[in-house]
Amino acid sequence: MFVAQPVAVHNMSISTKNGDNGNTSLFDGTRIGKNSTTIDAIGISDELNAFIGLIQSRKYFDDFEKIQNELFVVGADIATPIGTAHESRTKRIQERHLERIEILCKFLEADIGPINSFVMPGGSEIGSMIHMSRTLSRKLERSVVKIAQEREINKFLLKYLNRLSDYFYLAALKENKESGVGEKKVYFDI
Repeated sequence: MFVAQPVAVHNMSISTKNGDNGNTSLFDGTRIGKNSTTIDAIGISDELNAFIGLIQSRKYFDDFEKIQNELFVVGADIATPIGTAHESRTKRIQERHLERIEILCKFLEADIGPINSFVMPGGSEIGSMIHMSRTLSRKLERSVVKIAQEREINKFLLKYLNRLSDYFYLAALKENKESGVGEKKVYFDI
């Protein structure tokens, strides 16, 4: 019989009631509205991460798990303005994260072959879900662009998010190819 053993963890209360008035705290302690561009972007990152989790529940991808962890870094990066007192403790997207995604894109492009036209989002169920991840990634990127218009952001963050949506596009094409589901080209002369 299995008996659960206690694990020493840092206790974190989920319900603090500090946000009951529509405000929340950033990592540096700054209070901001839950309708701010910063909190909106963090929410979209969370939405994307949860959707990737749904994909993972149906078909596991090693690279997707790495991306899920990186999305927590994205959230920390967004939540902590450049130059705060907590800069040394802040996790940020780094050049190595960007390079990893770029390498994955090159491998996928080589595997898929030439892309000669726009394709309809869809295909297999998993391929369609990956396309949805692509659109959520673009939504996140647009929200971070809004933040960049308000304050300085990490120079690798937007580049990473741009490549991430490229990665999901290519991953969807590869999934559909492996599933034997052909892509449907977009016909603009309809």
